[in-house]
Amino acid sequence: MGRQPIISREQLLQITRAVFQEHGFRSTTAEIAKRAGISEGALFKRFKTKQELLKAAISHIDQNPPWILGLAGRIGQTSVEGELEGVALEFMQFARILMPCVLMAHTGSGDRGHRDVADGPPPPVRIIKAMTVYFEAEMRLGRIRVGDAEIVARCFIGPIMHFVMLELMHQSFEYLPLSAEGFVRGHIQILLRGIL
Repeated sequence: MGRQPIISREQLLQITRAVFQEHGFRSTTAEIAKRAGISEGALFKRFKTKQELLKAAISHIDQNPPWILGLAGRIGQTSVEGELEGVALEFMQFARILMPCVLMAHTGSGDRGHRDVADGPPPPVRIIKAMTVYFEAEMRLGRIRVGDAEIVARCFIGPIMHFVMLELMHQSFEYLPLSAEGFVRGHIQILLRGIL
């Protein structure tokens, strides 16, 4: 057998995230190795288990993705509905990468959190905090009704994560043929009826 190609750790983690984004829970280390152009044995020389590989992939996901960094610039702009639709679609793209890695990394590992994945709070907590700050700012401007901004943030985030989860499990397409854009539009309209 010829010599294995050299692939950097970061390239391997990018491939891992891409495979999980495309195949969700059906992703295999065999597919990751194949796409990386290495053997599965070479993959397991770098990462002892699939969980270890996925935890490494999660730790390299941008801790402050552009959609979170852009939230401050959306405050008080155009319509609340339009801004939230944009945020929801950007968050959905981020969740499609993050969720399968997080779920698979912790499946069967006995790990109850993300403490060993990255410094600071885990991604879901950072997302809730960022959205809470956004909703608090919109409340101060009087663009939405004053209330518990964290609850509003959770109500905004939860259905989007659920939509992505069904996508990842490949169960929504056949039985619930709803586009991401159609879902986001309806979700935001229903949410806003409660907080405007």
